Amino acid sequence: MATTKAPLFGLDASGTLANAIVFSKWKGRTYVRRHAVPSNPRSGLQVGIRAVMKFVTQNYAALSAGDKAEWAAAAAADNITTLNAHVRDAITRMRIGDGIRQDKTTALTAPPTALVSTPLPKGLRLSWTEEAANKGDYVQYLYLYLSAGPALSIANLRLCIPYATKTVDVFGLTTGVAHFWKVRSGSAAGELGTASAEDSDTPT
Repeated sequence: MATTKAPLFGLDASGTLANAIVFSKWKGRTYVRRHAVPSNPRSGLQVGIRAVMKFVTQNYAALSAGDKAEWAAAAAADNITTLNAHVRDAITRMRIGDGIRQDKTTALTAPPTALVSTPLPKGLRLSWTEEAANKGDYVQYLYLYLSAGPALSIANLRLCIPYATKTVDVFGLTTGVAHFWKVRSGSAAGELGTASAEDSDTPT
């Protein structure tokens, strides 16, 4: 049932009405949406979006004052928080095939190389190197999929990883099933680098 502090379609309505409409508030903003239960909350697209949101929220505190000022200006135009503006920009860009951007500067990226995978129980340990260090690198995108050679997109994005990290353990995989993966770098300006060669291995 919905509870309100003002008329139902006004301020501070909260709750679900007839399992059809949801009234709530997020980051100080009231909203109304259709009540929906995802048929597959672990779909490739949902996993990819959650990976983007996790990276942006965890790395937001490390942004420079200048970077935060840029996002604050974008947020002020829509009356949302600075972090919300950053998250919205990242998800929007990733859905159309661009990269997460820290700021609007220009920088090149170096492709990851020498991929190595090690089987783990229901998982894989994935490691790689980069051909050259590049101060413009901001994030690395790890793509994981079940058949060789797909086009890389947010639908097969598994993790967004800080550029200094070169090893990650991925669990929740199916034992005995081959998993293929690639990594590519992204610059602070949201440029996507060339993807690595493809590698594969099978969880134990």
